[in-house]
Amino acid sequence: MEQYRFSPRRTDEAAGRVVAALRQGAVVAPVLDGWCVLSHDSGLLVRYFGRAFRLVSDLRAAWPLLPVEWQTADSQVRLGRALARPVAAVFKERETGSWPGIAVANDALAKGILACAHEPVGVGVPDEDPSPQDLLVELGKDAVLIVVSDTKPGPGPAIVDFRTRPAVVDRRGRLGILELERELGEMVQLGAGLVFSVLVVCTGNCCRSPMAAGLLSQMLGPERVFIYSAGTDAPVGSPATSNAIVAAGELGVDLTLHRSQLIDTGLVQNADLVLVMEEYHRRRVLELVPGAESKTRLVAEQGIADPLGQPLEAYRRTAAELRRYLVPVAHEIRQRIASEKLDTSEDRKAELEA
Repeated sequence: MEQYRFSPRRTDEAAGRVVAALRQGAVVAPVLDGWCVLSHDSGLLVRYFGRAFRLVSDLRAAWPLLPVEWQTADSQVRLGRALARPVAAVFKERETGSWPGIAVANDALAKGILACAHEPVGVGVPDEDPSPQDLLVELGKDAVLIVVSDTKPGPGPAIVDFRTRPAVVDRRGRLGILELERELGEMVQLGAGLVFSVLVVCTGNCCRSPMAAGLLSQMLGPERVFIYSAGTDAPVGSPATSNAIVAAGELGVDLTLHRSQLIDTGLVQNADLVLVMEEYHRRRVLELVPGAESKTRLVAEQGIADPLGQPLEAYRRTAAELRRYLVPVAHEIRQRIASEKLDTSEDRKAELEA
């Protein structure tokens, strides 16, 4: 098994090495924002990864494969916008020896490979975000070349199933759930193995955000959701305030075990949705992760005032206000995990595009 170190300054050379190697077997390469496996043999990719995506330069070949629900000019514009990102799209049934989906080459190496390849190039996308060594072990003798990148690639492409509408996300990638929805102009649903994660942010992580996280967890119950909270200026390890514990407890939420934590880059990156109490919190989130804008929103447009230092009655008002504004949030999340029928109204589409 050969190794080649890829430099962006030598993309043409790297693409030529990959195309030559593909005549002998599979290649592990950093394409589509992550470690993927390339092969001319769709059957090999289906055997290892369950699906084989044909690497294409544009979407013209995909339009005839679209279900009737996506066969409108407006839908195709939206779909084209989404697939210009690192997305592997399923369009037809999985069949050994077929190409059940496509992935648009949106990075220099993938584009270079297509430019000099004379037969179809397939992409295998791992379920998780593996190391190249993991992929080499899995492929064994079928791997003939690994392209080592000078920089660490991302988590790879999202896998989105467009055989029905709404589309179903089967694998996470760098493109977030809410960002994908914004490109498509409508909500998606999460595949059976995925969990929707919510980060709730306030200042000290001792009253508003733990109350909100507890209330949202109460509304959703034992669903495929992970809800956690943090503070922009939190003293790490502090309990919730006594008034927050009482006010939340009156609504059936137990905060006695809560301990505060400080927001960081990883907490934001791992969230599908970030709920904040004030504009200051939104700014702090975007300072940590500038690309998080599409998934960060205020619980209420006017903000939720901090009750810290005020009497119990103020905490009760805050808890009631949080519960009121979190009801539609819980409804949306249930739709994404397919426990409620999706709202596909024009008003909802307009809201996603706003």
